Amino acid sequence: MYHTYKFIETLLHDFEPDITIEAIKQPYNSFNAIYHTIIHTFTANGKDYVGKATLKEFKDYIQYRFGYTDPLVLQSFAEVLARDSSRAMLEDDGRYSISCSHGYSSLMYDLTSVERDGIQHRLTYTFYADSAHMLPCRIKTFVFEENKDNEIMTLTDIEDVVLNDLQAIRYLV
Repeated sequence: MYHTYKFIETLLHDFEPDITIEAIKQPYNSFNAIYHTIIHTFTANGKDYVGKATLKEFKDYIQYRFGYTDPLVLQSFAEVLARDSSRAMLEDDGRYSISCSHGYSSLMYDLTSVERDGIQHRLTYTFYADSAHMLPCRIKTFVFEENKDNEIMTLTDIEDVVLNDLQAIRYLV
């Protein structure tokens, strides 16, 4: 569950609260943001935020996490990784050391609910228009399903409720 939480945290960083399941299902429309999310969430699984994987393992991770099954989509992400000398270094054993270290900005939000119903998990976040978390403006629920043969859950839906005309604020860190 922790890795699913970190996955959502990274999605929110790369896409803002306007993330939709439609954007995720069309990987070429948001390719760079999805790739950046993949790098961050994959490396969160590794020691000191450095993940190690062959290109096949990297594609397997993407398939499980995002539910992509098109071999061309998976290959596109693997090809970018293989050329990405700022985030990936090919080791002698044929595995890539993958990392992405940089500063970040922070949205004002809280994880407000975690629910499980069979194989489905729902993590709900409340977004705020102020740093004191007194003015909620949006609620997003990320829906995941467990995979039978893998502990990585697949994102299946994003539900969005806009509470008012206020906007979630972001601070640069």
